[in-house]
Amino acid sequence: MPQRTLLILALLVGVTSCVSDLDEPLPDATETPAVAPWDAGFERSWFFTRKRDLDDPLWQRVTRLVGQPQPPLSVTDWRGEPLDAADLEGKVVLVDFWATWCPDCRAAAPVVDALVERLADEPFAIVSICAEKGGERYDEARETWGLELVTALDADGQTEAAFDVLRWPYHVLVDTDGTVRAAGLVTEHLDEAVDLLIAQERARGALR
Repeated sequence: MPQRTLLILALLVGVTSCVSDLDEPLPDATETPAVAPWDAGFERSWFFTRKRDLDDPLWQRVTRLVGQPQPPLSVTDWRGEPLDAADLEGKVVLVDFWATWCPDCRAAAPVVDALVERLADEPFAIVSICAEKGGERYDEARETWGLELVTALDADGQTEAAFDVLRWPYHVLVDTDGTVRAAGLVTEHLDEAVDLLIAQERARGALR
């Protein structure tokens, strides 16, 4: 095979490697009404679906958890102090899905780590979850990437399925009541989204 063809194939693999399978059936809009996150102040440009038309079925899939209780976390192999429901109660929570084989996740790691440091004095927590696929390199990735935040492994893939993870990395924001407020946020707008939700929760008296 010519070198140019091999290079093109390698580039295509790199582009698509951090995208989950989007071919499975999408929810029926009449059965699963979407809640538009931008109605609550989140900008459309903050989501990975930002370039798609709003009637694209993928928007329905991204928003179907919004306004719903956070799905249960079924994770193991904590690195750092394990988090439980009591640790997350009354806090804004970022659920951060990443995979050891995903270059975009490696690029996002310093951004997520920096949030922990910047918001250390705020009622804020991050649940950072490594995907089942590639999980055998979990500790290797933590060390190589220089991850310092608390992480856990989705050993059976149940949490990924419950949150309907569509790409890697995948960021979900949950408010102090345990309600999903945004899913599918892009890494470059995480700071803005987190700051907005913290401000909104404080304004309604949910945070001190």
